[in-house]
Amino acid sequence: MPTGPNKPGDFGAQAAAVRQAAKQSLRERDKAERAVTETVTFQTTSIHQGPLPPPDQLGEYAKFIPTAPERFLVMVETEQKHRHRIDFLKLGSVYLGQISALLLGAGGIGGGIYLLLKDKSGPGFGLILTAVGTLGGAYLFDRLRKKPSPASVQTKPDQS
Repeated sequence: MPTGPNKPGDFGAQAAAVRQAAKQSLRERDKAERAVTETVTFQTTSIHQGPLPPPDQLGEYAKFIPTAPERFLVMVETEQKHRHRIDFLKLGSVYLGQISALLLGAGGIGGGIYLLLKDKSGPGFGLILTAVGTLGGAYLFDRLRKKPSPASVQTKPDQS
């Protein structure tokens, strides 16, 4: 009969070896878990919006190109002047369109009244109705075409 841990029917030594290996494995796993739980990661996110970089980045640009901060400022000022000019021209074109519509409408209505005074009631009423209809139609078309933006639409608060 063989003796030692490999002896048939003697599982005590094998069980002890398995227990020892399991304990060692658990110790290694615990060390790994502690290492994972003790690791702390910091992340910083910086968000910037606008034409100029933040001041610290401007300083970094100045290290490589000494005139970079001044050039950035000139670029921003030029863009601002351009945007103001475009906005002014858009506003001017709106006013020009409104004044033109007023003059054309007044001319049509005035011409219709003149025709009515000259005993031409059919063409006079036709001209007045055409002028008023055209102005009213243009107004309604403009109002229906412009849909409210989501920011201008107010929602009712939840009544829960």
